[in-house]
Amino acid sequence: MPSSACTHHRNRFPKTSVTFRPRVSSKEDWELITWLTYAGYLHMRLTRGWRGRRSAYFAIIGFAVVMFTFFGVTYLLPGLHSCAE
Repeated sequence: MPSSACTHHRNRFPKTSVTFRPRVSSKEDWELITWLTYAGYLHMRLTRGWRGRRSAYFAIIGFAVVMFTFFGVTYLLPGLHSCAE
């Protein structure tokens, strides 16, 4: 690549990679929260050795987050994928 093209990409990359898209739906936000909850659950089980009661409580919280994402966001929060007015 010519040096001017490298300079263009080097200067342009941080501007395009950090841009945020507009909020589309609260359901998508809660889907991300659900994924992060279960990622945290797996992380704590695998790296911290959580077993037994602590792990069960975390799994119950994760299940509650899933149910809220499925029902609560659909019927309570306004958005693109909801039945709320």
